[in-house]
Amino acid sequence: MEEKKKLEFYGGAWMSFLPFVIFLVLIVLTTFHFGSISDGALWLPAFLALIVAFFFAKNKRQYAETMIAGMASKEAIIPVVCWLFAGVFSRILRESGLAAGVAGIAAGMKLNEMIKKGDFTAEQAKMGYVGAFPYAEVISGYTAFYLGAKSVCPTVTMDVQFTGSWYSVKDEKSVAQNLIAKGCKLISQHADSMGAPSACEEAGVPNVSYNGSTLESCPDTFIVSSRIDWTPYFKYIIAQTIKGEAIVNDWTGTLATGSVVLTNIGGNAAAEGTVEAIVAARTKLANGTLNVFDTANFKVTVTENKNKNATVDENGKLTGYMADVNTDAAYTPDTQVVENGIFKESKFRSAPYFDIQIDGITLITEG
Repeated sequence: MEEKKKLEFYGGAWMSFLPFVIFLVLIVLTTFHFGSISDGALWLPAFLALIVAFFFAKNKRQYAETMIAGMASKEAIIPVVCWLFAGVFSRILRESGLAAGVAGIAAGMKLNEMIKKGDFTAEQAKMGYVGAFPYAEVISGYTAFYLGAKSVCPTVTMDVQFTGSWYSVKDEKSVAQNLIAKGCKLISQHADSMGAPSACEEAGVPNVSYNGSTLESCPDTFIVSSRIDWTPYFKYIIAQTIKGEAIVNDWTGTLATGSVVLTNIGGNAAAEGTVEAIVAARTKLANGTLNVFDTANFKVTVTENKNKNATVDENGKLTGYMADVNTDAAYTPDTQVVENGIFKESKFRSAPYFDIQIDGITLITEG
């Protein structure tokens, strides 16, 4: 039997650890130096780590074949599958608006506290939201956040401005500063950098961050953030793999499954009673007695160019919505997603389809 040749590196056996070292160094740089708080920040460090190590391998062909064989092994396939779908499921876990809605309650509590202190009037309670793109994923999230805040601070309104990028420290900071200049008393975001949180810390404006705590960098303004717990999904795919059964490719994690959690709140910025309010809302969301997109809680204006797929009653209450669930090239509306007064986000497809512009939220295009 032919003995398999050992993979060798220029510089000796210790060079086999080079990919791990490069990966860890780049993760530290992207997270702490460049301020990325996105799961997507894992991709580039991992890719560069493998590519750099390739040039130190004496036998390039053997190195490539070893990498491919490793990726195809049973030991590697589970984490690889998890990683490949990380970007998708990081969105899916938030599609029903659960995390954003609960975080919005924390924001509303803070607005009420500032109103009570006399910082501004109830009529001046306006939030700002830094969005990446006007996609359903973002619209669903910021609408849930707004409705959560409105559930405890009824007079709140919200301005939304898009950056046109998932990650831009400069643009996200600039948009946050513009929203603050327009009178927004609290800022949140669906964008990946520290741009918006840092703008809030500099201006002393409370902030609900995105996909991770910014407490260390923004101790005086950080309130709370949603976070994804991958444990339930990992357990699911491992169990399915062990049983030899298919892994569902349209899986949605929720508060009930333990997939959507919140970070610890910021003690310097969060209002008194925030924890209790969050716990109460989480309990109701988990047991189904509270729904984020209950149509009784918002109004919709339908025009020729706005919310064309929606039907409303004489009071502006949403009575029906044809969503583009089975997406085609023309984005044809194909599924009625309002049932018994509830917009059923993530029921017919895990990926988002809530793209309605509700009353109380204004899209900002200038500045």
